[in-house]
Amino acid sequence: MRQKNTLEYLGIWEKLNNPLFKGVEFDTLLRDVGSNSFTMSRDYATINELICISNMENINSVLISDGVLQSERLERLNKIAIHQMKILENSNNRKLLK
Repeated sequence: MRQKNTLEYLGIWEKLNNPLFKGVEFDTLLRDVGSNSFTMSRDYATINELICISNMENINSVLISDGVLQSERLERLNKIAIHQMKILENSNNRKLLK
């Protein structure tokens, strides 16, 4: 999943689920990656992107419960999402369970 898509999704999730969400801070971060539109479409996501999104939802919930500030959560979740996508996309060389 590209960085922009990850951030767009997290912004939508935050708006829906976090009453303390600070949209101004988020918009600044999103502009830094080249866009301030919130158009994440799961309809066109790959299975690996959907797995990553699901993981990010769970991790974000834990970070919110732990009181991690929004700006720090976004940075951490973005790094984790990039790392997970690299692993998921490089599954050609892995032995799969059957």
